[in-house]
Amino acid sequence: MRTLLALAADTLRALCSRRLFWLHVWLSIATALVFASIRGTPEGWTAGFGMRSLSSPWLRDGTPWESTLHCWVLSRAVRWWVAGAGVLMTLFATAAVLPESLESGQAAILMPKARRRSILLAGRFLGAIAYFVILTAFAIALLFLVLRWHMDLWEWRLWLALPAALLLYAPLQAVATLMGVLTKSTTAAVLVALLFGAAATALQEAAAKQPASTSASNSSSDLSPPTPDHEDEDSESWTAQFAGTMLRGTASIMPGPAPALAWAESHSCPVPPRAYRDLFRRLRLGKSGLEAAAAEAIATNSPQGRTAAVAGLASAAAGGSVISSACLVLAASLLRRRDL
Repeated sequence: MRTLLALAADTLRALCSRRLFWLHVWLSIATALVFASIRGTPEGWTAGFGMRSLSSPWLRDGTPWESTLHCWVLSRAVRWWVAGAGVLMTLFATAAVLPESLESGQAAILMPKARRRSILLAGRFLGAIAYFVILTAFAIALLFLVLRWHMDLWEWRLWLALPAALLLYAPLQAVATLMGVLTKSTTAAVLVALLFGAAATALQEAAAKQPASTSASNSSSDLSPPTPDHEDEDSESWTAQFAGTMLRGTASIMPGPAPALAWAESHSCPVPPRAYRDLFRRLRLGKSGLEAAAAEAIATNSPQGRTAAVAGLASAAAGGSVISSACLVLAASLLRRRDL
C-alpha cells in the first residue's frame, strides 16, 4: 500500500509540474470570470464587467429573469467546461504518464521499487484520477463562489458535477492506460480513447432515436392495408425490432457522455425562477436578423430545469465501472507478460 500511494503521489507531482496543469487552471479562472462578468443593472444587464451594456425593461438587477440568466450561464459552464472540455484536456495530460513510465530508462528505475508491475499501473491510474479531481474541484469551487456572489446562495448541488465529470473521465483514462501498455505510444492512447468516447456517444444517440423511429414505422405499417408481401414486412419489422433491442442494450452499458452531461446540467445548478426558454424568447422580441436567430436557437436547445431522474444514468455508471475495471485488469495482465 505504501508503494502504491508513493507512486500515485509521484504521478500527481509530475502532472502538476507540467504546462497543461497551469493552462487548465487559467482556463478555469477565465470561465469563472466570464460567469462573473454578467450582471444586472437598474437599466438592464451588462456583460464583460460593463464592456457591453444592454437596456431591458424586464431583465434588470434583482428580477427573477436575472437569476434565470445566471442559472443558464452556470449550466452551460458545467456542461461545456467542467464535464466537457476539461475532461478532454485532462485526458491529453494524463494519457502520457504510463507510456513514459514504460520507457527503458524509467522502467529500470521504477520496476525494482514495485513488487508487482500491477502496482505501477494502479499507482499511475490513481495519480491521474487525483489530478483530475483536483482540477475539477478547483473549477467547481470558482463557479460556486461566483454563484454565491451573484445570487447570494450556497448551491451545494453544484458539487454533483464532480462525480458526473469523473464518470466521463475514468473509462477514457482506463482505455488510454490499456493502449499505453499495448503500444507505449501517447498518441495511440489518446486517439483510441477519443474514438472509444465518440463510439459510445454515437451508440447512445442512435439508441435514443431508435424507439421513436420504430414506433413511427409500426404505426404506419398498422395503418397501411394488407398486401401479399405482409410476411416479408413482418420479418423485416422483427429484424428491425431485434436490431433496435441490441442497439439499446449495447448503448445502456456504454459509458457515453449523454447521461452524465444531462445529470450534471440538470442537478448541479439551482432551479431557475423562470424557464430558460421563456428568457430567450423574450430576448428575441424586438430584435431582427442574426440576434433574433441566435436567441431562437438558444431557446430551442435550452434545458427545462432540474428533472427528477436522468434516463440511463445508473446503467451508464455501471457500464463505465465495468469497462474501466476490465481495461485495467487486462492492462495489468499484459504488463506482466511484457518485456521492459
